[in-house]
Amino acid sequence: MPPRTVLFNSERRGKSSLGNLLYFVARASCPCALRIVFIVPLLALLLISAKKIDRIQNSLKEAGGVARFERVETVDWIFSVARPSEKGVVTWRGRQRMKRVGSEFAVREDLDTPNGFWTVWVGAITAVQKNGLPVTDPAVLDTLGADTRKRAFWILAPFTFLDADSKGDYLGSAYFQNRLVHRVKFELDKEGGFPLSGPLILQLDPDTSLLRGASWGGEKGGECLLEDFEMRQNLLNIPALWTLYNAAGERMEVLRVNGCVFNSYIEDSLFSVSR
Repeated sequence: MPPRTVLFNSERRGKSSLGNLLYFVARASCPCALRIVFIVPLLALLLISAKKIDRIQNSLKEAGGVARFERVETVDWIFSVARPSEKGVVTWRGRQRMKRVGSEFAVREDLDTPNGFWTVWVGAITAVQKNGLPVTDPAVLDTLGADTRKRAFWILAPFTFLDADSKGDYLGSAYFQNRLVHRVKFELDKEGGFPLSGPLILQLDPDTSLLRGASWGGEKGGECLLEDFEMRQNLLNIPALWTLYNAAGERMEVLRVNGCVFNSYIEDSLFSVSR
């Protein structure tokens, strides 16, 4: 049985009784360098009904399975993001690297935008550099930190999207972005620092249980549609195209995964920030 999830809060360690938890905690490497690690939770299989458990298990199996996910030591992926702006649609290009350290991952993102080159580390704290210089504006830290968390969250879905304390409810079939899906609703722990606001509704393919997307936050939340799944290196079946919508149904961004490599060598120094 796959492990339960832990939210973005290392103090919740040891709470699950359904399996091992995946934690990401911030740790200092030395006085002049701060090691930042990002918490990504694992999927919890909850003791609801046999039918509901089978549906989630099938989703995990379709995504590659927990055994294969546990063999992933690093993730190195590149992407492009098309977003609306006052000057029309602009394109950002980025690279995110994740490295497992024991049961943890360190995460770093480099983002090339029309407004400069950004490097973002997220974890118990958020660190950002623009064109090599530290950024201290809280609004910028919050925005870029949240975006980085969400991208790390979706690249490893469906292994990273459930609250360990959730009670799943099957809501039946419906149409999601013009696609017929099965829906499973979960309430999220408000104190866990989860990157999405509850309630979270998973949208699962009715034939394969593949994760087709999710909606969250009700009237103040949003939706993500996942498409173009591809099994990479015989490990994980991940979506290559993500479309994000706001609560009003307006398309806010389209992300294309242009390349993803698992288990390549990544230097530890990439996850340290000079002060």
